Amino acid sequence: MCDVRRVLSSAKNHLQNPFTLMDKLFSPYMFSASSKTTLAEKLEIYFHDFSIMPLFVQENYLKHSFSRAQGLQGRDADLKRIDLVARAAESISDGDILDSLIHR
Repeated sequence: MCDVRRVLSSAKNHLQNPFTLMDKLFSPYMFSASSKTTLAEKLEIYFHDFSIMPLFVQENYLKHSFSRAQGLQGRDADLKRIDLVARAAESISDGDILDSLIHR
């Protein structure tokens, strides 16, 4: 039984492509405190194809509707969105630096 679990946990789902993975990664509340998705599952989604997923994230994060900006209106919503976009851009940049150090 243990061997079956190990095989199933290490097998990648080949039916998924970067587009379906991005839908999962950018789903509402994926990174909220109430999310039932574990960190390991999130990392599996991201690293399913580690050469293309960072590019998909960089391409799509500006189009994302940030749940932390919901409920705000007008100038407050704009300022919160700008702050969240800036933090996301900084994290993407840090990740790119780390990736270049790892794959150098």
